[in-house]
Amino acid sequence: MRILIILLKLFLYLLPFILLFLTVREIYCLIKIRLVNKLLYSREFSSLGVFEEDTVEIIETLTNPLPVPLFNVDVETYIHSNLRIEGRDTSEGMQLVISRFQLPPFTKLTRTYKVKCAHRGYYIMTTATVLTKSIFAESVKSFQFSAELFVYPKLLDRIGYLSPVNTVFGESFTRRPVVSDPFSVAGVRDYMHGDPFNSVNFKATARSSVGGNVNIKVNKYDNCSDRIIMFYLDFTHDSEKTTGAEYENSMESALSLTASAVQMALENGYKVGYAANCRMLDGRQSLSMPIMSGKQHVSELLMEMSKVWLLPGCSFPALLDNGAEANLKEAEIYILTTCMDENTDEAIGKLKRYNTVKVVEL
Repeated sequence: MRILIILLKLFLYLLPFILLFLTVREIYCLIKIRLVNKLLYSREFSSLGVFEEDTVEIIETLTNPLPVPLFNVDVETYIHSNLRIEGRDTSEGMQLVISRFQLPPFTKLTRTYKVKCAHRGYYIMTTATVLTKSIFAESVKSFQFSAELFVYPKLLDRIGYLSPVNTVFGESFTRRPVVSDPFSVAGVRDYMHGDPFNSVNFKATARSSVGGNVNIKVNKYDNCSDRIIMFYLDFTHDSEKTTGAEYENSMESALSLTASAVQMALENGYKVGYAANCRMLDGRQSLSMPIMSGKQHVSELLMEMSKVWLLPGCSFPALLDNGAEANLKEAEIYILTTCMDENTDEAIGKLKRYNTVKVVEL
């Protein structure tokens, strides 16, 4: 009984302080609900495109432009589980990520964390929220932004099937550039003796010339060779021969093969084209990229590969016929397929009239 009396006296003694603390906390929460709307938030990936199993950073920035400090600001967002945060177990689907910030007045805080890209795909982040609660009120502040990431197919160390089909005097094996492509500018460099006048970049020259010292800059072009390569990938699914899981694994492997070949072609300066009868995330029934060279072209091609949906689209023989009708000539054509039929054989025969064709069974 005596202990209860002591505890009651202690509670009555502390009650004003408790009430004062709760009152101050409630007032701060009500003020915080209004001030959170003034915060500025952004989130982005450190790179636009990476290959499967590579690591990329997510960079988030929160700015407090107010003269009032804000504590325990929890920014919540969802990230696909294929982007695996280091040191954290992830389940399938979407994962909730909460970042807590302590914001002094007039402060801009930047936070980065690494994620491993576990699977090919196209990923986008657009929304983050801050939930602020008090006893009498609750507020949800949404931040809108756009951060996209292209995860390219996994690169392979060796590509066994990509031996030259059409070799003339062995020049297809060289890793040295053969011809500069005047339509694909890779950057600028300092002028060297023998550079043609039409390669001078006057804007870059003007920017780099200081104090009367003229520093001439010329365009640096991507290199290309006379080797032309065209890939056709067949997404036709024969459900009687392969299960859905086997089909998906086979198509992912085919995408890795072609992505690795495209990367090799970039290093050697070859011209590359690509076509597949797959469905795309934007609703297209096929993927088609023209025969070109250069880093920009290869980047665009890999981005398209990241948006491939593993479902068959248009007819594969019709896709091959489009290549024949486009007067494709003197090219090395690689056809990756899981099944052959009479219509496909007929379409391949049309391509063989002016090209060399190699069929790779997946």
